[in-house]
Amino acid sequence: MRVVGDRNLTRETRSVMPGHQRPRELILPGASPMCLPMPSLMGHACGMDGDEITVREARPSDAFSVGALHIQDEREQGHAVPPGFLDALSDAWLRDRARRTWVAEDARGRPLGVLHGSRVQKLPSAHRPADAWFHVSLLFVTEDARGYGIGQRLLEALLAWAEVDGVTRVQLIAVPEAGTLYERMGFGPPSERLMELRVSDRSRR
Repeated sequence: MRVVGDRNLTRETRSVMPGHQRPRELILPGASPMCLPMPSLMGHACGMDGDEITVREARPSDAFSVGALHIQDEREQGHAVPPGFLDALSDAWLRDRARRTWVAEDARGRPLGVLHGSRVQKLPSAHRPADAWFHVSLLFVTEDARGYGIGQRLLEALLAWAEVDGVTRVQLIAVPEAGTLYERMGFGPPSERLMELRVSDRSRR
């Protein structure tokens, strides 16, 4: 389900938003490829046995693929996707210059997973370095590709980038089914000083 060149949509994406096609010219930073070979796996589930999985930063031409993966995630959570959602999400993703996105795809270019979030740069301070932190807003792997280590490879790509980009902390909201993966990657509870206030709850007081 790769979208390249004039962004013609493949069969999978067209099934999400029939007839949708619109060129975009925005250029996003990054897009250095990182090829991560899959380990030898038993069986031939999903036709991925022995295939090479590529994990790389997303390019502007991936906008519809990223949007289609979002839609799969929304539907798995039981949410109804309104008309025009693919177009709206793709446009918003292209406009968001602070967002970094990595995609995983098989040897045929079919998207299997996505990870994205935002980098937050701290202002200079006299008592600490002006480092940055990163919030993961989505880590999603298609149902037929789970169990092949793709989520871990997406996280590894993010962490490799973070090490060279001055990012000292990565945070995410862990869903229960992915808790083991996050713990294996070194994620843990934040410090006791971290607090949160939901604005919607405050407005109801």
